[in-house]
Amino acid sequence: AFTNNFRIIKNKENQGLGASLRLGTKKVTTNWVARMDSDDISVPERFEKQLNMIKKIPELALIGGQINEFATNVGNIVGSRNVPTSEKEIKKFAKWRSPFNHPTIMMRKDVLQKVGGYVPFGNLEDYYLWVRVISSGYKVINIPDILVYMRVDEGMYNRRGKYSNILYFYKLRKYLKNEEMITFYEQVIGNIVMTINIIAPNSIRKILYQKILHRNMKMNDNDKE
Repeated sequence: AFTNNFRIIKNKENQGLGASLRLGTKKVTTNWVARMDSDDISVPERFEKQLNMIKKIPELALIGGQINEFATNVGNIVGSRNVPTSEKEIKKFAKWRSPFNHPTIMMRKDVLQKVGGYVPFGNLEDYYLWVRVISSGYKVINIPDILVYMRVDEGMYNRRGKYSNILYFYKLRKYLKNEEMITFYEQVIGNIVMTINIIAPNSIRKILYQKILHRNMKMNDNDKE
């Protein structure tokens, strides 16, 4: 069904995000796929900035950017997630954490298909996709600009603490090791850190993400004064 300029695709039953992304990207008719969630807010110049970079770097396969995180309304910024911009730093970052902000990415559909597309993988279907793209040798970048305002809530921190994610994370770390993107030592350290993160109380996990992993903007603004 079409609504204005949108084609609405619905699953008959809930199959999870990975399966929905796989279905949705198959229906895309252009060679570039843009990603965001329904409650995210893209900045007005998002696609202009990304398309300018795509024109500038024809061999580019994947491009993302930075996000600000908000609670309740977009005026209430509670944090940000900054990811590296250069390909070299993205590869280093990918050893430990997802190197792209999923709601900001644009990706070539032909590359997506060649690496196997989105596959159900716990809450890590995006991270698993990024490392497959990187290990396949495709050119990737992030731009330094804020491209998306992403809504966060308590449920987000609960989802990141799901025990079912542990096995998927171990599988992801094993894939990184097999592709020689990490050493055995790095594999073990990463497994330990993620296990602690998952078993930690949700209140501790929230502090970890907001104060350390996802920099709290209000605190940093005060630090500048």
